[in-house]
Amino acid sequence: MNKFKNRTTPIQMIWGAGSPNDKPKDLILYGLVNSGLSSFVNELNRHYQGIVEAFYLPFTVISPSTLGDAYIKKVGPQLQKLAKHPQTIVDTILGVIGKQIMRGGGMIVPESKVI
Repeated sequence: MNKFKNRTTPIQMIWGAGSPNDKPKDLILYGLVNSGLSSFVNELNRHYQGIVEAFYLPFTVISPSTLGDAYIKKVGPQLQKLAKHPQTIVDTILGVIGKQIMRGGGMIVPESKVI
């Protein structure tokens, strides 16, 4: 990371994954990966502050999408209520890039606008 010390702006990294909260037993590996990514983002921000801004964008199922719609069909229509449209995720990422959402990295909460 020494070669990046002279940057005027930090490198932005954004990981999109599910929320790192409790999962049902059939999604235990998914929950483990989400928690690991969340911890990784926090540690990147702690150890490489000023060089890296790492973000964790939690979202549920994306719909319409091939995999998201197949998962909704498998689990049940109640999951459709939690699904996010792909444009919502694109807008959030553009907000991070444009500095309209949360400085310094971390967990992205859609309501966390920069003042």
